[in-house]
Amino acid sequence: MEEPYPYLVLDARYERVREAGGIRSRAVLIAVGINEEGRRCVLGVDLANRESTSSWRAHSSLIDRTNRSAQALRFGLFGGSRVG
Repeated sequence: MEEPYPYLVLDARYERVREAGGIRSRAVLIAVGINEEGRRCVLGVDLANRESTSSWRAHSSLIDRTNRSAQALRFGLFGGSRVG
C-alpha cells in the first residue's frame, strides 16, 4: 500500500445477495490503484445498498485507503466519470 498509484478506479458492480429471507441487488464498491508499470492492485472492497456519492462517503475506509495512494494522482475514473 506504500506504493503510489497515479491511476485510480472507484466503481461498483451489482450482485444479487440473499438477505433477511429474500434476494436483493447490492452494490459492491471497488477501489483499484494502477501503478506506473500498469500493475493493478485492489485497494478495497465494500458492500452498499447502491452506488452513490453518499455510499462512497459512508464507506470512508475505502476513501481513506485510496487517499493515501492518490498523492500523485494523474487520472481517475470514478463510477464512470473521468477525472484528470
